[in-house]
Order: sequence, then C-alpha cells, then structure tokens
Amino acid sequence: VTLQKTRVNMGELLRHCCDARMVGDAKEHAWSVAADDAFTVGDRTRLTQVLDNILANAIKYTPAGGRITARLTAMPDTIVIEVADTGVGIAADVLPTIFESLVQGPTTIDRSQGGLGLGLSIARGLVHMHGGTIVAESDGLGTGSRFTVRLPLAIG
Repeated sequence: VTLQKTRVNMGELLRHCCDARMVGDAKEHAWSVAADDAFTVGDRTRLTQVLDNILANAIKYTPAGGRITARLTAMPDTIVIEVADTGVGIAADVLPTIFESLVQGPTTIDRSQGGLGLGLSIARGLVHMHGGTIVAESDGLGTGSRFTVRLPLAIG
C-alpha cells in the first residue's frame, strides 16, 4: 500500500465517518460524537478506512438501543481518537489477539453478520503506517469495548 499523504483534519474526518454510519444505522443506537479540529499528515482514504472499520464494529457488536461514543482529543503532539460502545464486549482471552487476521468477536456473533475477520488487522497496519498506534480495551463479555487510535499531530 502506497500512502498519498496530505494534511488531514481528523476531527472533520471522524465527524464525517460518524455521520455516514449514523445514516445507515438501522439499529438506532444512541450516538455521541465530540471531535474538535486536529490535523495529521496522512492518507485521507486509508484513515477513513480505519475509522469506518472501527465504527462498523461498534455498530455490529452493539445491540439495538446501545450507545456508541466517538471522541477526538488533541494532545500536545498526538491526536487521540476513542470509539467506545456498550456492546457485547471482548473476552479476556480474545483481547490480546483481536488485531490478528481472522480473529473475530464473541462466538454469539457469527460471520453471517458480515466481515471476514480482517478489518482490525488491516486497521492496525494502516495506523502503524501513519506512525500511530491502535489498542482495544474491554472489561469482558457484556461490558462493551473501547478502541483508541493515536496519530501524530501535525505541527503548524
């Protein structure tokens, strides 16, 4: 993958991705989005792919009526993007491998809901190519999950 790097407003990108997902969210989740403008240098298309994947997982693994929260915070040299949900959560034994190819969530969610188990692996690779990190957290099944992406903040 060759990155076409430009200055990207990650706040605008996160708001755009959330708006697009909310329109298609037939489950009617409760959404909360807070994202100030913050810029990184990266490939807008690939960064959109990362955000879309994380948001799609939040929708997929959160039952109707659940809550999805997306937040961007600009730190002195880092952009922090968090996507949290009140969904099915991630079992402790799956959490360390969640970004590996073909790893999926709980067995109660099967492939009939779509996806090949590659999305988070691809997202991790793309985030790393942008000089960032991505981590997943969950207190276990039934507790929801939180994905945090950190990207370098563009100076100036």
